[in-house]
Amino acid sequence: MIQRLLLLCILLLTFVSATSCTGHLSPKAESLIETTQDRVLECKYLGIVQGRSGWGMAMAEVGRRNAKIEAMELAASLGATHVVWQEPSRNIWSPHVMGHAYQCTNR
Repeated sequence: MIQRLLLLCILLLTFVSATSCTGHLSPKAESLIETTQDRVLECKYLGIVQGRSGWGMAMAEVGRRNAKIEAMELAASLGATHVVWQEPSRNIWSPHVMGHAYQCTNR
């Protein structure tokens, strides 16, 4: 019984930690449109945006989300309106994302 209670506490703590460790997008980054390359052909290319996270292993999904938030904030700071993502890294130790930022006048 004590082992089950301890396991339940560990699972609950893991869940709370996972949900509280994800970042949040700024309003400007939240307005970015995630799209495909064919939709930005007439847009101004602003550059590569990347994000990394130290959250890995069991928290890899949280890490990927945090890395994406970092990249989206960078795109927003460049004045981007659209982001085209590259294939995400499958590294479970240190999640990494990379995309290309574009500024499109006709959203």
